[in-house]
Amino acid sequence: MDPAVEERIRARAYEIWEEEGRPAGRDVEHWIRAVLELARDGNIRLMPGGVLQTDGVDRDHRRPGGS
Repeated sequence: MDPAVEERIRARAYEIWEEEGRPAGRDVEHWIRAVLELARDGNIRLMPGGVLQTDGVDRDHRRPGGS
C-alpha cells in the first residue's frame, strides 16, 4: 500500500477512535470506516482485489504528489 494512503487512513481511523471515546477492540472497524469515508469523499479509490489508489493529489495541499 502506498505509504501516503496508509497514513491518511491511519489518521482518519485514529480520529474516529477518539470521537468514539477510545474503545478497545474496534480497530478493524475504525480502519474500514476510514477507508470507506475517504473513498466516498474521493480521496482514495477502491480497486478490484482490495487495492487502494490515490488520484495523486494531496487534497490538503492541492498539489500533485502532496509535496
